Amino acid sequence: MRIKVFKTIFFLLLASAVPAAVPDRTDSTSAGTLAIPPRPSGTMTGAEFIRSVVELSVAEREQAILHEISNGNIPEFLRRLVAIETTQKDAEGKRRKVAFFVMPDYLAVGSNDDLCRMPMTPHTAKRIAELFGASLTTTKMVDIIYRNAELKLRPLPLTVTDSVRIHPATFLAHSGLITSQRVSAGKPLGTLIAGTKKDVVITHRLTERPGSVFIYGWHRLNGKPIQPLYGGHSAAYVDYSHGIRLVDTRVKVDDVWMDLRALLADPVLFALLADEPIP
Repeated sequence: MRIKVFKTIFFLLLASAVPAAVPDRTDSTSAGTLAIPPRPSGTMTGAEFIRSVVELSVAEREQAILHEISNGNIPEFLRRLVAIETTQKDAEGKRRKVAFFVMPDYLAVGSNDDLCRMPMTPHTAKRIAELFGASLTTTKMVDIIYRNAELKLRPLPLTVTDSVRIHPATFLAHSGLITSQRVSAGKPLGTLIAGTKKDVVITHRLTERPGSVFIYGWHRLNGKPIQPLYGGHSAAYVDYSHGIRLVDTRVKVDDVWMDLRALLADPVLFALLADEPIP
């Protein structure tokens, strides 16, 4: 369903409107938790942050996003990752048990009560992931997450101009619509939800087009994605439909812990969580 009230929301919003070192992630005893600093008291809410970046350039806004999130300004519920256990075939056809841990929702700025699911460039997302001991998703992981989501929500595309698609106020408006969907479904914060954004993903195709952003997902309720894997935008392009889902780099394969990055680069094991090896 197209959102006909969006312009009213948009104009109402306009009217109101130094990172730590990369952590050691070799200890599997705390798998399912990321190295995210505590949220500072008195820090900006999601709406306040959006108002603070409305007049900034994209580069300045990305720096502000990195500063806020790397210093812990994310909702508390996103710190509790959800375990996904699945059985997949490796590249030799052997069935293996795989367990990995994902954020229950897309990365956001703000508090549990006032948040904005924050679209950002892949460069900023990758830097944040590295700081927290996390990774972005692959297309296969997006599909697995969708199948395992407790709450599958109907995508809400907005019929708006290109200039509105990329405006920070639109990011906040769309995030608010997703929150309303969750509340209407009667599910609490921390429920694993899917179907609400296109994931910014990692893919082997980045080796061919390193200056691009690759997006995938936004699954309809029938399980089919609106967005096939697409890399036609510059890495500097960001719009309201993009989402960042962080995944713990510690995964378990047949009860053995390993690093997700090593798994994705392995010529046999990559197939458990990706469609191709990712160096």
